[in-house]
Amino acid sequence: MILLLAIAVILPTVCLLYFMAQAAENDRLAMRQKMIDFYTKKINEVFLMPDGRTPTWREYWGKIELTDENLDSLLFPIPFSNMGHHGKGFVIYGPNDVMVYPVMDNLDSISEFDDIFKAAYAFEFQDANIPAAIDEYKTIQDKTKDDRVKFIANIATARCLNKIGEYDSAIELAKKLSHLESKTIPKRLASDILKARVMFATLLKKHKRNELKDYFPISLLNGPSRMSFPTETRIWAYMNLKKVLNDSAMVIASGFSETIGLEQLAVSAAEVYPNVAALGKWPQFSHRQIQANPRLYGIHYQAGKTHFLEVFTNEKMVWMWEHQASRIEDEMVFCRIYDDQGQLIAGEPRLYRGIEVKLGWKFLEIVPGENYPDWKVEFYFYTGTFSDAARRQRVIYIWTGILLISLILTVSGFAGKSILRQAKLNTLKNDFIATVTHELKTPLASMRVLVDTLLEGSYNDQRQAVEYLGLISKENKRLTGLIDNFLTFSRMERNKQAFDIVDCPAADIVNDAAAAVKTKLSEKNCRFSVTISDDVASIYADKDAMVTVLVNLLDNAYKYSDNEKVIELSVYNENNNVCFAVKDNGIGMSPKVQKKVFERFYQADSKLSRTAEGCGLGLSIVKFILDAHEATVDVQSTPGKGSIFTVKLQSI
Repeated sequence: MILLLAIAVILPTVCLLYFMAQAAENDRLAMRQKMIDFYTKKINEVFLMPDGRTPTWREYWGKIELTDENLDSLLFPIPFSNMGHHGKGFVIYGPNDVMVYPVMDNLDSISEFDDIFKAAYAFEFQDANIPAAIDEYKTIQDKTKDDRVKFIANIATARCLNKIGEYDSAIELAKKLSHLESKTIPKRLASDILKARVMFATLLKKHKRNELKDYFPISLLNGPSRMSFPTETRIWAYMNLKKVLNDSAMVIASGFSETIGLEQLAVSAAEVYPNVAALGKWPQFSHRQIQANPRLYGIHYQAGKTHFLEVFTNEKMVWMWEHQASRIEDEMVFCRIYDDQGQLIAGEPRLYRGIEVKLGWKFLEIVPGENYPDWKVEFYFYTGTFSDAARRQRVIYIWTGILLISLILTVSGFAGKSILRQAKLNTLKNDFIATVTHELKTPLASMRVLVDTLLEGSYNDQRQAVEYLGLISKENKRLTGLIDNFLTFSRMERNKQAFDIVDCPAADIVNDAAAAVKTKLSEKNCRFSVTISDDVASIYADKDAMVTVLVNLLDNAYKYSDNEKVIELSVYNENNNVCFAVKDNGIGMSPKVQKKVFERFYQADSKLSRTAEGCGLGLSIVKFILDAHEATVDVQSTPGKGSIFTVKLQSI
């Protein structure tokens, strides 16, 4: 019957849920596809615009062949004046695939002349014999035919003149070496000339000469051509002049400082890609990460026989991509951009309406145009966004399904409850009959055997006859107790158990309970003790009923203890309550058994062959009496270590 009822309920419910789920899923898929189509179109408009077209200025470069004569005039006006404000530096490789810009050099290249200047350096730096050092430097100038050696000796002479206090001579010599008025700068001496200019500005500043105001970084760092000085040395000179010149001078040179910053980008990229071969198979017009420190990005393209590498800072690249992403993102969609090395460029989750929104389902992944191979852009719905949109379409299905399922479950619930109740009653009745039959037969059988023995005269003497009569009396009391429990339970079921609740001393209840079980708990294998706290309070209770509670608890403690029984009964005050505690050293109970121990007819050992007496009514009667007194009972038990039952009633 139950199986048929379950099938009749479950089958239509499952079918209904299935069709509801399919309908909701179809709506969800339709909604998802609409959103994907909408955002894909929007994404294509932002990221996938045809960007292979060559800008006008690149077309200009394609018609020009770079030479030493036109390199400076062609290079700087276009990338630096037109593109510099975009944060781009440039590395340029000439027709022979050799890097022509930036011009790299070695700032410490004068070390190749250490042997020539060894004696002069010893006079200047070790012996501090400056006059001797000046003479040695002049001797080197007279003997050498190498114009660079002669120039280095002149710089050293100016340095020594400053050390011995001949400031005017030192400044004049440094100015002469600086070639400030020259229309040409010898390439071989370019780095040394910049060093002389830095020395010249430093001496002017140190000795507070008024003519310093006539020289700013632009005049000190520039030559007849932008290509006059090596790029690295120009950057070095600029950084040193920043320390020498005042703030007003640096303000005037602020535009030049941006150029220096772009040149630093170019140098950093040039160290990674010193020639065209180092670029490898870098496709034209494609963007890649440059493995520099700090991280850079570049785009490579070729115009005529010239190769260009535009260099971007990481900050500029992040700004650009975040700007692109902002054209797509809204409260529903979020995107993340990864470069060709798989590193996140843009796409940290943001706050929406003051709450940090977490990413949900990734619905699209694309390559952002042919100029960004190996890059990827991932698009996510924010968590809950898609489900919120789909939920609006599913509300009708959900509520319809809830109503129908509720109706089915309500009807089936009433039917099932009736069937289960009847089945439970049948099971309970059968178990109860079996238990009661067993419990009644045991004392009756014992008394019958003893009575037959006495009637037949099968005893040795009067003492043995008295012993048999005592056993008959014991079994009779046991039988009487079972019948009393059945009657009490019957009255409980019919709610006809009346209690006479009056003011009664807790100590009297304990004493009466101890007296009731004294005979049973006075056996040799049982140690029974009673503890009554001083000034224990009185309670409102039915005295006989509370004695019954303690007697049942003591009887259980006796039944479920081993051969050497230790049972304690105590009463004490605790937080405006009177507590009755029954403690034993018995078999204990598991947490699972503790939850069921007060149920009617429940026995941890339900086998007919069990050693403990009773039919599972004692503790249910205890619970009934305590509930009527608005009292509580607490169980603390550990298997194998005994139990403590604590009854709490409010004191007067």
